[in-house]
Amino acid sequence: MSAVQTRVGSLTLVERKPRTFSSIVRQRFRSSYHAIAGATILGLVILMALAAPVIAPHDPLAMSVPNQFQPPSRQHWFGTDEFGRDILSRVIYGARISLRVGLLATMLAVGAGMLVGLVSGYFGGWVDGISQRIIDVMLAFPGLLLALAIVAILGPGLQNVLIALGIGGIPYYARLMRGQVLSISSGEYVEAARVVGAKDTRIMLRHIFPNTLSPLIIVASLDLGFNILSAAALSFIGLGAQPPTPEWGAMLSAGRDFMRHQWWIATFPGLAIVVTVLGFNLLGDGLRDILDPRGLE
Repeated sequence: MSAVQTRVGSLTLVERKPRTFSSIVRQRFRSSYHAIAGATILGLVILMALAAPVIAPHDPLAMSVPNQFQPPSRQHWFGTDEFGRDILSRVIYGARISLRVGLLATMLAVGAGMLVGLVSGYFGGWVDGISQRIIDVMLAFPGLLLALAIVAILGPGLQNVLIALGIGGIPYYARLMRGQVLSISSGEYVEAARVVGAKDTRIMLRHIFPNTLSPLIIVASLDLGFNILSAAALSFIGLGAQPPTPEWGAMLSAGRDFMRHQWWIATFPGLAIVVTVLGFNLLGDGLRDILDPRGLE
């Protein structure tokens, strides 16, 4: 807390100003090694993705038969694959694809899940009954299995993977949002808003929705890593990115046949997946502590 000194006669009074929410979050972030480490890793990955055309040493799609299966060297830091393509360049461009799929799939799941949970939890009754039975059916399938079934129906491709992962994540956010709404709706400030005649839309968007964001942000940050890993898994089995797209899961799948002698083909895309998912997990773990409601008052 910041202090203001006021002198009254021979006495000095110290008035402590209450800390704001933003100041508490900044202080907690600076003391959270997990959040700092995760944000640093993700910052480097995002910077790499944004600057891919500048920092990539070679065209990620350019094939060169004489250069195939080259081990890591000064010319090709991560080596080359079976078609002579530079693996470092493909890993750099693959960051763009993986981050885009993970972000858009999470946004789809969060947006649809929040809407369903908000309406279901606030209105209750038959709206809640119907929506939650649908959610129950979706939750009967593991998220990745549901995504796998959707991709099998829609066909292989990154866009279909994005849609499948987004749909697969909706029930989890819907249940989380519904629980938050049911808890917040009984608050005195919500009842006061109803008494003064506030409309349902205003109550939901102005008084309930902002107070549900902390747990949603934490879960979404963790879900981003899960979606990147799931997209890579679907590409690994041939349902996601198709050749010659430089996607980490597809690169890992192509390199598994050469692991014994050309280990670098699969190793570096795999490390890229591990580091990126680790960054999201560290950030999510740190945000859980930073946004802990205890001590935020």
